[in-house]
Formats: sequence, C-alpha cells, structure tokens
Amino acid sequence: MKQEKIVIPASAVGMPLLTFLAECGVFLSADCGGKGTCGKCRVKLLEGSLSQLSSPDSPLAPDADGTLLACQVRASAEGAVILLSATKGQGLTNTALGAQTGALLADEEWGIALDIGTTTLAMAGVGLTSKRIFATTSRLNPQKNFGADVMSRISASINGQLDALCRVVMTATKEMIEELKQNANKKAPVRMTVVGNPTMLHLFCGISPEGMGKSPFTPVFLETKVLSGKDLGLPVDEMTILPSISAFVGSDITAGMLLSRMAEMEKPSILMDIGTNGEIVLYTGKEQGDTFLVTSTAAGPALEGAGISCG
Repeated sequence: MKQEKIVIPASAVGMPLLTFLAECGVFLSADCGGKGTCGKCRVKLLEGSLSQLSSPDSPLAPDADGTLLACQVRASAEGAVILLSATKGQGLTNTALGAQTGALLADEEWGIALDIGTTTLAMAGVGLTSKRIFATTSRLNPQKNFGADVMSRISASINGQLDALCRVVMTATKEMIEELKQNANKKAPVRMTVVGNPTMLHLFCGISPEGMGKSPFTPVFLETKVLSGKDLGLPVDEMTILPSISAFVGSDITAGMLLSRMAEMEKPSILMDIGTNGEIVLYTGKEQGDTFLVTSTAAGPALEGAGISCG
C-alpha cells in the first residue's frame, strides 16, 4: 500500500486527527470506532507533535518506533507531519442488472441515484426522459475513519462527532455530483433519490441516530423524506429519501424489493444484501401467505475481520 506524508497545520489545532484526515479525503481503517483497540489506524510521527485526545494540552509521545494511534490524538498548536498508509479507494459498484445505459440525450434533464453504504458510496446519473444510466461513480464512505460499522458510528455521533460525520459524507456527495456533471455537459441535476441503511440516512441528514444504539433501537424516521437540495447544501432541486423498514433494514432493501418485483411472485423468494450491514428478505409468495419477513446482521466482520481476534 502506498505511503504518503500528510502535513497537519497548526490551524487545525484541537481537531481529532481522524476527523482531519476524513475531511482531507484520506481514509484509515478505524474498525473499533476510535476505542484504540484494533490498532489499524497507526501512523508515524515525522515532525512536530500531536495532543492526547482526552487531554488537548498534553502531547502524546509516540512508541519506540515513532508510531501512534490516529484515533487517540488531535492536532496541536505546533503542527505535525505524519507518514501513513492511506486508502483513497473508489469502493465497489456496478451497473444494476438489466439497467439501460447510454449517453444523455440533448437537452435532457437528469437525476441522481445515490446508495449510501456503510463502506461504499455509489452514485449513478440517469436521464429522466430516456431512463438510461449515462455515468456512474463510487468511492469509500469517508465515515470509515469513525468506525467500520453502524454501531461504532452511532457511538461516534453520540460522542460529539455528528456534525463531522454529516459533513464528510456531504462533501463526498458534492464531489461525486461534480464528477457526473462532466458527463452531462456540466448541467446540474434536478432530482436525487437516496437509499441506505437507517443509520447512514440519519447521518446524511445530520440527525442523531442515538436511538438506534440501544434497545429498543428506535430511529427518528423511517418514512419517505422529500427535501430541497438546499436543505442539505446540495446542488440539486429536489431530493427524495426512500422509506426504510426498521432500525437496521433500510431503504436500499426497499428499493431492491421494488426492482426485483418480489411481490408479484407466486413462489417463495429471497433477496440478500451481504454488505457491512447484511440484510435478508424472504417473501413467502402469493401461494404461501403473501408475507414479507426481514432480518439483518453485522455481516462486515465475517468479510473484513473487524473485531475478530482469532478464528
């Protein structure tokens, strides 16, 4: 993995290092959510100093090899230069099965489909007349610096990081929209539809997901939200957030159920989304009760090793 030097200016004094890096588009693995237990956010201090997260006036001495955990420090008035193995990946995305693709028509208005995944942000530009995808883009969710899973990000938001969590994903969304505009003759989109798990949608809207961090796991909203892009500072006229089902079964699943036309099937069928937050939908079929059953689980650790010490 490529190493790079990052300058932490004195003007950033007091800012947690992981927050500073996220806002610079630099991503570190912080799977434990900043508890200092996974050790994956280790950086090397080359110059200057960094203060203890819990005691801003006290510098934190690096280990014998010159390294320290980024989740345990904040920028100091002295400034610093660090060396790290950072990720600026694009995440994983693909064109939806069966979706039509092609260039945007002349003078055609266009809209955006955005999937806010716990790990990956995926966006598509769609012609509103042709219904065709003309461009896609994706990147790692910058909230990765605040923890690998939804519970760690809920914890981060409770501990004063809600604004930062919202700000970094909003910045990434704006940058992705600008990328798509290059394929739309720089014309602005008129509409955006957003899906994701409820925690990601709460953070996107700047709403605390604290209620989903403990039993009985109560979200602030599950229903459809129709907003002006100006409400969130985005360059789009109208924005629709699709409805979720429960605290851990989101609107990405709602959209998948609609697209797959499960409700029209006579026989039982299953839809599975095995991501950082894994969800499964079972439709019994019209012949077997016409019922939907849904559940979710933390699938990320099985794929990424987050929080697993052996086995």
